[in-house]
Amino acid sequence: MADADLITEIRQLRMAVEALQADFVAAGLSPPPPLSDRLVMAAHDVLGDEIFDTRKLIEICATPLSTRRGLRAVVIEIVRSLSSPGAVRRLGRFLAQHRDHVVGDLRLVAIGTCRSGRLWRIASFADQTRGRQHWPS
Repeated sequence: MADADLITEIRQLRMAVEALQADFVAAGLSPPPPLSDRLVMAAHDVLGDEIFDTRKLIEICATPLSTRRGLRAVVIEIVRSLSSPGAVRRLGRFLAQHRDHVVGDLRLVAIGTCRSGRLWRIASFADQTRGRQHWPS
């Protein structure tokens, strides 16, 4: 296949993808938010601004309570299996890659470290202290 034919085919595919995206938007459908966005929102729904480490998050997700289904689904999507030996490490790497990720008024914040690894918190801009306009750390 010649380069010109390949370029033409790529352009046609791109136009088809853009048309499909426009159809989704017109139908009121949108793609799901990124996994990092879903994790931050679900973790905040369950934990609020509580400090956690990856092991604690896995333990919370291991119990299928109705209030934790959203968080459990997102964490399983990240680690594949809650009982796998590498689940804590996979989740830790994911969190580290998305450190300081902002979703609306929420931010994933690394607090520090402890014996079991890094400590995290989902900080909310609404949780500001003394009326200052800053992100809690």
